[in-house]
Amino acid sequence: MQNFLIGSSVNGQQVTPNLNRLLKSSMYFDNYFTQICEGNTSDAEFMSLNSLYPAPSGSNYIMKGKNTYQSLPWVLKDSGYQETYAFHAYKPDFWNRTNMYKAEGFDKFVSLSDFTKDDIVGMGPSDETLFQRVVPDLKQLSQPYFSFAITLSGHYPYDIPDSKKELNIPTGQYSDTFSNYLQAQHYADKALGEFVDQLQQEGILDNSVLVIYGDHYGTGWTNQDLERFLQKDKPLNDYTLKELNKVPLFIHLPGGNNAGINHISGGQMDLYPTILNLLGINQTNDFYFGQDLLNTKDGFSAFRVWAPDGSFATNEVFYFANKDDKFEDGTAYDRKTGQEIGVDGLQAGFKEASWQLKLSDQIIGTNSLPELVSIVHK
Repeated sequence: MQNFLIGSSVNGQQVTPNLNRLLKSSMYFDNYFTQICEGNTSDAEFMSLNSLYPAPSGSNYIMKGKNTYQSLPWVLKDSGYQETYAFHAYKPDFWNRTNMYKAEGFDKFVSLSDFTKDDIVGMGPSDETLFQRVVPDLKQLSQPYFSFAITLSGHYPYDIPDSKKELNIPTGQYSDTFSNYLQAQHYADKALGEFVDQLQQEGILDNSVLVIYGDHYGTGWTNQDLERFLQKDKPLNDYTLKELNKVPLFIHLPGGNNAGINHISGGQMDLYPTILNLLGINQTNDFYFGQDLLNTKDGFSAFRVWAPDGSFATNEVFYFANKDDKFEDGTAYDRKTGQEIGVDGLQAGFKEASWQLKLSDQIIGTNSLPELVSIVHK
């Protein structure tokens, strides 16, 4: 799910009515970038749980499942959390999750083999089926606990049964892929809304921190689809298309505390330290690359693959590195006006982004996080 869907409508119908409703009682970050590489969903999980960068090619989930991590489940268990669960209604060996979830500290992984096969939407059991399993399990867990659920129904190829298509989109208004994308996200939003209602009814919502994030941008449609949907009267340029790669981030606190829209520029690397802060967990002995979005005014996100290594975004500018790795050959844009600007004064950001990526690769490649953390502890 991409962020441009939040608050949007098609033919007078809200695409994400339940997230729009949740917006009123949650912190909503509308300037939150996906920072994935080739690992797609697994990269989003890796960054959200570890605040370490994804591999430049392949997936750390597949290549580095035997590493020792300081992931969110481990940190929470060290802080007194009783149980850590992961839920995903797909094949447990896909993206090597069976091994990686153990390495990241999950006590149990509820996967495809734990679900019935009578309500298939797209790649597997529906989001409704997933959430119907999650809620009863949460009620049985010892508090405090950490649960992590990855949904599936909104994923490409957006194969939603006709019985679950509730948006009225006339044939030919968009490409079939984009129409199906809207239908899939609308269905995923409906299932999520029912889940939130269940959490409320069971007394779980107001005793929890609920985090909802989009993992990566969609694929398969044309730029013309986006232009028509966003009611643009001229073609979207490459910079604008990159801006549209942002994904939503919602954080709901008990009682809807601190609800509102936060415009700070951030990315998936920032979720880990932000959650630790919200849970009141001391971060001085932890190592991560992101920053707590609630305690900084200077947003910073580094990118690779979909924007070459060394590319970065702040609150004010988006710098695109050139593949030749020469700073002066990059291009920059003013994020308020969308206009191209000079790169003077942006070299520090380029160096910071490049350094973070290289250091993260070295730490993961040599499995040196335990040694690094021990040094920090001293």
